Amino acid sequence: MKRIVIFVAALATATFAAPASAILLSGHPVGIQYVYPYLGTINHDLGSNTVGTDGPTIWPENFSFSFTDTTATASDFTESNGWNPTPFNGFRLYDVNGTIPTFTSVTIDPASNMFGFNASRITFDANNIYVNWNGLNYDVNTVVKLNINSAVPEPANWALMIAGFSLVGAAARRRCTAVAA
Repeated sequence: MKRIVIFVAALATATFAAPASAILLSGHPVGIQYVYPYLGTINHDLGSNTVGTDGPTIWPENFSFSFTDTTATASDFTESNGWNPTPFNGFRLYDVNGTIPTFTSVTIDPASNMFGFNASRITFDANNIYVNWNGLNYDVNTVVKLNINSAVPEPANWALMIAGFSLVGAAARRRCTAVAA
């Protein structure tokens, strides 16, 4: 039992000393489509962006998209204007190759400043994120930044789960040994 406690303590120390993070978007191609005037209607296909290697995807005379491992940002709007109030007027981000871990949440980053833009304008499923900014206004300083999360557990969480299962197993084994004696 003493060896197990030492192992668990060492594992926990290593886990917290050097936390790692799961890769979400980095290295994966993310497709970008402008959808208008209905959800199923692709108005403009902007291609894809391999996150971490490609620069921003620019839609000339409109705006650009940039990505990090856990964010997608629309910025650099070229003018002040407004989006038509159609059933859908926005964009779709999607997993081109089906290799990105399942999207589990998409939230608005505090850096976003489009007036009237709120969580009700974002929908997503395992491989797609839709943003509908119909009827909203924008200017050259507008930023819409999304924080994207997935279901991939962090390595630290895996280590803690394994340590917990080890302790439960050791306790059960000890109890069986005590009963047998």
